Amino acid sequence: MRRGKLIDIVVIVIGLAGAGVAAAETAWEDLGPYGGTIDSIATDPNDCDIVFIGVQSTGVFKSLDGGDSFELIFEIQQPVQSLFVSRTDGQKILAATWSGVFISEDGGQSWTETTEGLPNSQFHFVGQHPVDPELFLASCNDGVFSSVDGGETWQDISNEITGVFSRAIVINPSMPEIGYVATANGVYKTTNAGANWFPASLGLTDLNIKDLALEPSRPNVLYAATYSDGVFRSADGAATWVVTGPAGPTESQCLAVDPDTVDTLWVGDHRDGVFFSTDGGQSWTTLNDGLPDEPVDSLAFVPGTGTLFSGLSTHGLYRKESGDPQWTPANNGIRGYRFSSILVNASGGDVLGGVSSYRPAVFRSPLSHTAWETADSGMNYPAVYTLAQHATDPSTLFSGNSGAIYRSLDDGDTWDLASDGLPVGSVRTYSLLVIDSDTLYAGSREGLWKSSDGADSWVLTGLADIQVYSLALGGASGTDVFAGTAAHAVYRSVDGGETWNAASTGLNPGSTVHALLADPSSPQTLYAGMLVHGVAKSTDGGDTWQATGLVSETVYALHQIGDTIYAGTRTQGVLASRNGGDTWLPVDTGLPSYAEVNAFDHDDGGRVLYAGTTAGVFSLDLSGRIFEDGFESGFTDAWSEVVD
Repeated sequence: MRRGKLIDIVVIVIGLAGAGVAAAETAWEDLGPYGGTIDSIATDPNDCDIVFIGVQSTGVFKSLDGGDSFELIFEIQQPVQSLFVSRTDGQKILAATWSGVFISEDGGQSWTETTEGLPNSQFHFVGQHPVDPELFLASCNDGVFSSVDGGETWQDISNEITGVFSRAIVINPSMPEIGYVATANGVYKTTNAGANWFPASLGLTDLNIKDLALEPSRPNVLYAATYSDGVFRSADGAATWVVTGPAGPTESQCLAVDPDTVDTLWVGDHRDGVFFSTDGGQSWTTLNDGLPDEPVDSLAFVPGTGTLFSGLSTHGLYRKESGDPQWTPANNGIRGYRFSSILVNASGGDVLGGVSSYRPAVFRSPLSHTAWETADSGMNYPAVYTLAQHATDPSTLFSGNSGAIYRSLDDGDTWDLASDGLPVGSVRTYSLLVIDSDTLYAGSREGLWKSSDGADSWVLTGLADIQVYSLALGGASGTDVFAGTAAHAVYRSVDGGETWNAASTGLNPGSTVHALLADPSSPQTLYAGMLVHGVAKSTDGGDTWQATGLVSETVYALHQIGDTIYAGTRTQGVLASRNGGDTWLPVDTGLPSYAEVNAFDHDDGGRVLYAGTTAGVFSLDLSGRIFEDGFESGFTDAWSEVVD
């Protein structure tokens, strides 16, 4: 949890003729962008205004106004593959995640993992039995499980499908002993409540079943969404299957059946968006007006309203009202993009943010913050960990990704591989250091790479098989290269990367150094931001290190403007020091409490500070503000604004 402020507003008076100084609370502006990968959607069957969504790499969000706005209620940094709201108790929600099944009994305010009887596996589905409200079902990589006590304990009912990758489960509401499960090996059916399962895939030409649904009023009518052959329909309880009509979905991912109208269903496709049929799939109509051209991962129909939600693979949640052919974004408050890097590009007049959670890999916004656009054209390896700018040509940018290094010659409009010599596909680049127009260093999972030709080619220059997270230029000459590593602390090279020596005296043994900073006005002074151990400082060019006033915290980013040092942390947002790290105080008003701060940059004049976080991009307007001596006296808000 964040430390609370000791004093929210400080008034400082200084002896300036004709002027006074009044405090202004430091506040970050939320720049967005909103959206992300929506893995799952669930609506409350008894309250059409309540919507839950599972956002990959972030967690579960909840809306109380029908999707107009969302708030994070459960942070879990992994896919949430399925959500379910109990039809008998709207306060009870279940979530199937890649680490297990979680239950909330209070509408999502608190969550508990339910583990008794469940394997350590990735879960893909959770749901409630249509007749017995205490009976819940869950599926995972290892089969199918049931709970007869509301999810407290679970029993393995896989039997013949033990070890089979299982997804959606549907139960016949008229004959509840009959059930079906979608698996990576076809459809399986039980006629005795899971005591036995048998294949039910006759007619299916693709056995990788992504989703399964039945019509509640005609439970012998089922639909199966397949990975590559579209949607199949069965009219005889899965005894036989027939592919649906032509010009329909091909890479179907998810299904939504209208519970009130027979033969009516929607399909989310990974290639062609959303399809709609009113004749059981004999014919299809696309419903993509307003939708971005990208895979659809989830669908949910709101019973009784005609409202449909569509969860996309990158651009978040969209909503379509009954009778309206147009989709509109419903992303307000959905913070699904994890920003790992920030770059202010004065040449392009914009700010770029690199996203480590798949696509879009790069967002770009004018410095006026009017809107965000994607700027990752050409990036086949999308996860971005670091961005950098050419030493002399500001329109040339570099991006360190999971799989490659890219270069843009047009301010980020397009990107091309700049990875000759790198193990393309496996390299993971965490940091880039631009020395001059020819010389660059790249810290990676595989070691430290150097380019002497402007990123045309790369060679491994040392620290092989040591993960290099951070880089800095400093030391007595100002030209020493420092590398912060995983579990090996800091290394230094004084000969352009030819040789490396440990420069970690005084650091915690085995420290992982996520951030390095050399003081621009005194390059012998360096700061190291570490996993768990806070910030350490060296005043002798890395020969020795001492702890600063920030300990027992993970620090991902360090940045300096003037004599103010900013630290981006895991649990305390942004901390700032004006006295060389002796004391650190929060500068976190306006940041979500769960945001991890991974990167900083500022504009040319040092008037605006940008922060890339796990909850989006934020800016802090520093113009017209001064930092008073009260900071060292313990004030937590020490920014003061000069007023006439």
